[in-house]
Amino acid sequence: DFEALARYYIRDLAWVCVWQGDFEKAEKYAQQGIRVLQSHPDEYMNALAEERLGFIYQHQGKLKEADSLLNHCLSIFKTLQRDLDISDTYIVQGHIALKSKEYEKAKKLYKNAYELGKTIRHYEGEAISLYYLADVFLIEEKYDEAEKYYKQALLIDEQRGRQAGIAWNKMRLAQIAEYKGNTKQAKQLHSESKKLFRRIGIKYS
Repeated sequence: DFEALARYYIRDLAWVCVWQGDFEKAEKYAQQGIRVLQSHPDEYMNALAEERLGFIYQHQGKLKEADSLLNHCLSIFKTLQRDLDISDTYIVQGHIALKSKEYEKAKKLYKNAYELGKTIRHYEGEAISLYYLADVFLIEEKYDEAEKYYKQALLIDEQRGRQAGIAWNKMRLAQIAEYKGNTKQAKQLHSESKKLFRRIGIKYS
């Protein structure tokens, strides 16, 4: 089953390497998945492979290559009406805009991802979009706006039991509390986030 093999490379092996931070190996597996698909073309799987590779490239700082792949796969996802994949692609495009310091573009992409995620009840996508949207406001030192979106993301993560999301949002809220001079609240949130990070095996000091 060539499709199953391609999915194994693209969705499983490549993604495990991404979360381990081994982007070189992740790229290798994604490329292997693409090679499998060359002899058995599948429009959706090819687009998914491009989206995964685009995600890897933006982590590696290959922003132009990533942007080109993401624009192509996005057009396919829209044709195929794959809303979840469209939402996920908007998020990665938001990362590219953020790294390029195109803050308004990044906000628009994260908001698009959130709105689409909300429509299709893609709860993880909603929370992630709000988290990164808040990040943009944090970079701009617009702390009230950032706090609002982190709290919205935190609420979704708490409702869905996403421990990593809860930890990251509390960590960011601790930073904002510190910036605002709320030392007691900052210490409490920082302590809660560190405990969660340890529990789920994420190293964060």
